Amino acid sequence: LQQLPGCTPRRLLFMALAARLSDELGGKDPSTIQSLNLDHTPSNGNLENVGLTDAFTALRTLSLNGVHLTVIRHLPVLPALRKLELGDNRLSAGLDRLATACPQLVHLNLVNNRFKDMSALEPLKALKSLKTLNVEQNPLASSDTYRKAIFALLPSLQYIDDEDKTGEAREDEESSDEEEEEEEEEGEEDGEEGEEGEGEGEVEGDAEGGVEGEEEGEEEEGDDGEEEPGLSYLERDLDNEEEEDEADFQPGQGDEEEDEEIEDEDEEDEPAEEQKTKRTRTR
Repeated sequence: LQQLPGCTPRRLLFMALAARLSDELGGKDPSTIQSLNLDHTPSNGNLENVGLTDAFTALRTLSLNGVHLTVIRHLPVLPALRKLELGDNRLSAGLDRLATACPQLVHLNLVNNRFKDMSALEPLKALKSLKTLNVEQNPLASSDTYRKAIFALLPSLQYIDDEDKTGEAREDEESSDEEEEEEEEEGEEDGEEGEEGEGEGEVEGDAEGGVEGEEEGEEEEGDDGEEEPGLSYLERDLDNEEEEDEADFQPGQGDEEEDEEIEDEDEEDEPAEEQKTKRTRTR
């Protein structure tokens, strides 16, 4: 292959990593891949043009141990990445790329690289979720107090080289990872149940509100219904009074009494002489 035009050793290394990545995918959609292992596949020192792109949106674990990396500036943005293995490479700087590429990182392995002092680890301050860090077999780990210094630099860490701040050994890595994944899944389920509970509460609230509204409406109708008997009662009283007045009234009686009164008045108004004349004639 090296005798073919353009097939330099560096080019062949690039092709090797790209071919390994293609084999790992097996024709699957990159957005569905959650774990990817490319360990011990030679590279040309970086990840440029090997097929590792931003399309791996669901990738949670990426292992690049022993692939001859010298830089990671071409590491794609992997928003779901939790675990990154970069052991047995030739890295000495450039960790600031991790804050942009994988902001949710929890586990980082840098064993057997070329980091010389603590300043090279300062960019890891931006990784607020980082819990475990492995830096054994780096020049900066030659000091007896390196773990204490790193804990002071990165307060979010729980373990450095599989030991906590008191020197207690970390439990089995695989079981710990499984527990963390279960906790994350439980958290997501609790969030969904909380949303469902809120939705049910709203439905129940609406139902109760509807029932209360109906009861209030019935009470108002009941109040209105009580007023009607009172009005009809008054109307019946008025009708009864009119009937009584009609019963007391006798046709003609009032007219006769009025005629007699008029005659009496006419007689009183006649002159005395005329009255005497009428009396004489009567006799």
